[in-house]
Amino acid sequence: MNWFLLLGFFGLGKICIYMLQIFPITFSLSDKLDSLLHHEFFGKLVRCDLCLGVWVYAFWVALLKMYPAEFYFPVISEFVVGAAASFIMHLISLGWNSKFAVIQIGGDDALQR
Repeated sequence: MNWFLLLGFFGLGKICIYMLQIFPITFSLSDKLDSLLHHEFFGKLVRCDLCLGVWVYAFWVALLKMYPAEFYFPVISEFVVGAAASFIMHLISLGWNSKFAVIQIGGDDALQR
């Protein structure tokens, strides 16, 4: 598999996760589905990077047919690769955020002094 294709796959999935989490229509749709089903599944799904990533990456694996080399089981392979890709990107995101995040100690009063 080409490295550029793999990086594009990870980047495309991360952009889709980000876009789904910032669009207001995603939250309103998840709230409607949650109230219809009397459960908070979709609301929690949209707010969790790792959880939403499994579904997004599984969709892209199925669409792009990016399966592991030797085996393929319908539906199971998509979710296994999607879960692995989501976990890898989740770890990369956590590392990036811990390295480059701005940490503010104290409230606004500490900055005015």
